[in-house]
Amino acid sequence: MKNGSKRIAIIKILCLFSLLAIIAFSFITCEGPAGAVGPEGPVGPQGDPGPTGPEGVGIVWQGELAAAPAEPEPGWTYFDTAAGNAYIYFETGWQMLAQGGADGSDGVSINWQGTHSSHPTTPQVNWAYYNDTSYQSFIYNGVSWQVLTKDGAPGGTGPQGLAPYIGNNCNWWVGGNDTGVFAGHKDFDGVICKVCGNIEGMVALKGGTFIMGQGDILVATPVRSVTVSGFKMARYQVTQELYFTVMENNPSEFNGTTGKESAAGEIQGKRPVEMVSWRNAVEFCNKLSERGGLTPVYNITVLTVTANWNANGYRLPTEAEWEYACRAGTATQWSFGATSTAINNYAWYTTNSSPTGLAADRRTHQVGLKLPNAFGLYDMHGNVQEWCWDRNDSYQIGDTDNPRGSENTAYPYRVRRGGSWSNTAMDTRSANRSSGSLDAYNNVGFRLVRR
Repeated sequence: MKNGSKRIAIIKILCLFSLLAIIAFSFITCEGPAGAVGPEGPVGPQGDPGPTGPEGVGIVWQGELAAAPAEPEPGWTYFDTAAGNAYIYFETGWQMLAQGGADGSDGVSINWQGTHSSHPTTPQVNWAYYNDTSYQSFIYNGVSWQVLTKDGAPGGTGPQGLAPYIGNNCNWWVGGNDTGVFAGHKDFDGVICKVCGNIEGMVALKGGTFIMGQGDILVATPVRSVTVSGFKMARYQVTQELYFTVMENNPSEFNGTTGKESAAGEIQGKRPVEMVSWRNAVEFCNKLSERGGLTPVYNITVLTVTANWNANGYRLPTEAEWEYACRAGTATQWSFGATSTAINNYAWYTTNSSPTGLAADRRTHQVGLKLPNAFGLYDMHGNVQEWCWDRNDSYQIGDTDNPRGSENTAYPYRVRRGGSWSNTAMDTRSANRSSGSLDAYNNVGFRLVRR
């Protein structure tokens, strides 16, 4: 009985070991079913936005028209239903913005190509891109690349806008020959914008290096290479209406009275102011600056006038700034050529300033009626001479970086530039210098600049 019980116990133990072995073997050799997929994890937080690009250059869309508007404003853009193209207006005229379009209802698309250092080699019509070498954007019109807008810094994200020369929320459009023109002001009182401080028609010049002077004009030597920083210059000479609005008087001899009338078809108030002394001119600059909320440049006492060159107000140009602006990238005697052949297209001077041809009838004329130079500046040759800051001393040989002339009080006179209605063609040359006492003359006015 004992032996039988032992055998049964041993059999049970063996069976138990066998069962455990089978279970163990199944775990070793067999793969269980896959578990269910867990839920998707939450989306990570959105990254911080990239830096904002500079403000784009605004255009004023005029819709679909069959022909160009008769009296456009700078920045006006429209789709020409007859030509099938879009055009934008600059002060020099209408320019094609983009070519081709189905019906113009959505304007004409620009195919933006991003940022490059040179023109794409096989462009298609309306391709546009930003050139990070010249800081311009270009558009291809099917024949050649055209400047679309200028002088913008690239934005931080996406296709960049074109940065304005100055901010302050005034619309600035740019184009052609390193210049820029305001298209609209936020708070303009009829004379000056209280937001950006500019009067109408200020042209932004980038500055640069040029050859100043002329060897055969004794007072315009020594000829030397000069560098000027960027500045803004008025497109026109100060007019009688602007001077009167600011100063509440019009000192001009050619004031529209009998024998002093404007030529037929010209606007009296848009003739240049004259009979303005050098001191009158700097006083005007300060008063205009104050009206626009700018810092006046000049400290004026009974005996002296000093300049704060860091102030942002209006002032007279230095001779270097004036000649740089007049030459507009040229090295010839006039900004329009080596000879005076074309002078009648650009200047009022002795030969053409008289409506009757009589010397006694020579006079000033409305600003802006002659052709501008390549920087878009009018009457840089002729109409009235223009006061500058510099004394009438000789050029200083080593003074080549933003020169402001001699400080030698032994030279009390100030320089005048540009020639006038009463001067010969040779007197209107880009390098020509005139000077005299600081008194008022009927052939001398001035032009404004600022930082």
